[in-house]
Amino acid sequence: MYLGIDHIVMAVRDLDKVVQTYRKLGFEFTNIRDVVSIGARTAEITFPGGGYIEFIMPTQPNNFIYHHLQKHGEGIASMALGIDDTRATLQRLEQAGFRAKETHFPPRPMRPWFVLDESLTHGVALECVDGPCQVKGGYNSYTGWEDRQKLRNPQHGNQGKA
Repeated sequence: MYLGIDHIVMAVRDLDKVVQTYRKLGFEFTNIRDVVSIGARTAEITFPGGGYIEFIMPTQPNNFIYHHLQKHGEGIASMALGIDDTRATLQRLEQAGFRAKETHFPPRPMRPWFVLDESLTHGVALECVDGPCQVKGGYNSYTGWEDRQKLRNPQHGNQGKA
């Protein structure tokens, strides 16, 4: 069962201009940082009731955001939905003909999640994350980017693709 939107990832070419524009619109950013492990800069707007928007700009070529921008331009790159049962939802979606391009079932307190192949979801990667959004201190608690990189390493029990 879907519980709501956990977060939306927006691919952008100029993060400074995005931050300037959204501040003029009245938004406050809770986290702006370089994420060296994925070759990107990110800025987040979190909402009091849960959920956030993450703007992400590549700082080096050949990462997923760089490729998304080349193919689709700026805009929504992925949308994450909170779900009540990761394994059951994944099984149901696979039976319906969808396939996950990444699956992660990390140890607690990190939340399990998977990403559906965007070629089957009209160009937007659809992430499904166990439970409702749990934003803490301006950054999501299901996994940080560094945690994701660790999970992609087979020695950390990754059950998905690199």
